[in-house]
Amino acid sequence: MNNKYKLRYISHERPADVLTPVGIYLRIRDIYPGSLLLECADYSSRTNAFSYICLNPVLGIEATENNLRTWFPGDKERKTSNHNIIEKVNDFLGSVEVTEESEKPSGPHGLFGFTSFDSALLFEKYNNKIVKNGIKNREVPLLKYDFYKVVLTFNHFNETLTITEYYNDELPLCESDKIISLLANHNFTSYPFKLEDNEQSLISNDYYK
Repeated sequence: MNNKYKLRYISHERPADVLTPVGIYLRIRDIYPGSLLLECADYSSRTNAFSYICLNPVLGIEATENNLRTWFPGDKERKTSNHNIIEKVNDFLGSVEVTEESEKPSGPHGLFGFTSFDSALLFEKYNNKIVKNGIKNREVPLLKYDFYKVVLTFNHFNETLTITEYYNDELPLCESDKIISLLANHNFTSYPFKLEDNEQSLISNDYYK
């Protein structure tokens, strides 16, 4: 994209002493498909004691062994080769511009995802045998990042919850009040779980040793 895709955001901070990331995620996962939960396990640190719940991905980038796909609202999708992937990822990151409406910081902006270990195949040169083994029977992308319209940030040290919503003319401001209402609802859907077969491992105990 030659023109930057511009977004604004607004944040609301609320007390969260009776809330947990898992509890909130259970309430909203059916309402917001594709939700993402990143839970912090260390609550003792003031600087890194944050958990995130990300809702409603609105744009993103995804790399497989064959191509690179970027997508934006309005069914704007583009597929290219994954050559020069570093340059293309940087171009994508530079194509999104976020400005704030509130002075209160909200933590990292709405881009979350992963770069897999095997994505090194896209950044470095390896022989064909290593490449084929790295992508054999692969079911997930090598690299994937999505920008989420709403991010819930739990500050475990201060026990506060910040709701950040990103918006523009194409993506109106409409989710924050709905989420605040959901936080007051302590009911959630539970699903049954059972084993269909005995536990199995892809490697033997001897191989692991």
